[in-house]
Amino acid sequence: MTLTESRSTHSWQEAIAIGPHLVTLAEALPSHESTGLVMQLASLMVEIPATITADLVRGGEQRFNPIFRLSAALELIERVYPALDGASVRTALDHLADRVASDHFADRVAPPAVAAAEHDEFEPSPPATPETVSITPTQMPEETIVHVQPDSSE
Repeated sequence: MTLTESRSTHSWQEAIAIGPHLVTLAEALPSHESTGLVMQLASLMVEIPATITADLVRGGEQRFNPIFRLSAALELIERVYPALDGASVRTALDHLADRVASDHFADRVAPPAVAAAEHDEFEPSPPATPETVSITPTQMPEETIVHVQPDSSE
């Protein structure tokens, strides 16, 4: 399997989908965890899909190690910070662990045309249309770059 093909597997896509949940959980941790659990979560957010890719492309069984580490980190967070809700991460991780341990580890996502053909009720979505969004300076993150076009009515 090639690197590009590995990104079309359910395993890789599920691993990537855990990332936003980890960011949310890390942001909820106390600031004194910035060099502890927060760093662990940030590292595992990249390591899990990376080891899955390595196993898909080169073969191997390394994908379990970061999954086990994330499971341990979640257990610690749940015990030390019981008020934090890590259920979405736990559910996604359990599903991913089941997939990577199964015979379906390397299954690829069907291309949209194939997936659509499998459903009788499929109707194509209308093309997306550009939408104008107004953002006030207080809503805009500092790192956002805004391109302003001159008003043509002047």
